[in-house]
Amino acid sequence: MPKKITENNNAESYNLENERKNKVIGLQHLFFLLSLWLLTGVFLWHYSSNSLFVGEGLVINPELAVNSPLKLNPNTATWEELALLPGIGPAKAKAIVKYRQEQQQYHVNEGDIDMVFKSATDMSFVPGIGSKTVESLQDNLIFQ
Repeated sequence: MPKKITENNNAESYNLENERKNKVIGLQHLFFLLSLWLLTGVFLWHYSSNSLFVGEGLVINPELAVNSPLKLNPNTATWEELALLPGIGPAKAKAIVKYRQEQQQYHVNEGDIDMVFKSATDMSFVPGIGSKTVESLQDNLIFQ
């Protein structure tokens, strides 16, 4: 004998249909959040293990800064290169370049425009660089 369709049965089937829809929507949200979490984790893992972000979009590979003996000429190096030196970050590197450019104006008449820094101790004239920083830089600087 077929069941009689009543208002109660319609309400019950409507509730079951809504429950199914809510479960599907809930699973979709859960899948979206898990995907987002996974992508964020992969992104953070990749950039934390391979590179170090330093202001203005500069990416420095920590292996270059720590494991290899980096030798730079402070008279010709860019601020990005100087930022790789131990104890020198982007701010000090920019200060070195600024000081070098200012001093080159005065050295034009002396004929040695390229040699603002003749030794590591000359680096102490740059604002923000003290004797301890100069001492740590000595093995990483070359003057030609």
